[in-house]
Amino acid sequence: MHILIAHKSDNHISREELQSEFDNTGNVCIWPAEEIMATYLLSHPEVCAGKRVIELAAGATGLAGLLVAKYTPCRSVVITDGNVTAATSLNMHISRNELLNCTGTRLVFGDLPASSALGHYDVILAADCLFFEHAHKELVLTIEHLMAPGGVALFFAPQRGGSLSRFVSLVHDAHSDLVVSVVDNYDDDLYAKHLQFMSHDGTGT
Repeated sequence: MHILIAHKSDNHISREELQSEFDNTGNVCIWPAEEIMATYLLSHPEVCAGKRVIELAAGATGLAGLLVAKYTPCRSVVITDGNVTAATSLNMHISRNELLNCTGTRLVFGDLPASSALGHYDVILAADCLFFEHAHKELVLTIEHLMAPGGVALFFAPQRGGSLSRFVSLVHDAHSDLVVSVVDNYDDDLYAKHLQFMSHDGTGT
């Protein structure tokens, strides 16, 4: 099992890119939540089997989306990010890996015409995208526009100062048709590794 990716190191990101109009964090590195989401989806290929899948805020590599497209029996995958540089990089990775069932595009949370143009999806994926709390309302609207009837959105996110809990509360309070729940133990192996990590005071030593 392998995938071709090439991520910019932070010392190759220009000042202009860092000061661009939209979140640049996805150009910095592949964040741990993205790796965990990818691991979970590969361990549970039935989640995406036969499904139309979209990944939001995927960063410059869209690791999880690429792996889902290549190694699960999904119907199709769209990988998105709101940053122009990241969206360009996503298409490069899709091309390099010759993924004919996968496309990449720029999508900013709250751009409802763009969301509607993309259609509807059975599985919506996102990793560690809740830390910019000013975008929470726009993210909820985006999910509502993208989700197919009976669809599911899977978010892999740390608390990050309580941002996860506040997002969950927002969904509850928004009288949205979305039903949200937080699951800590979604995979026995991953949860065991998490407990092992936390037993060392979160230092990993």
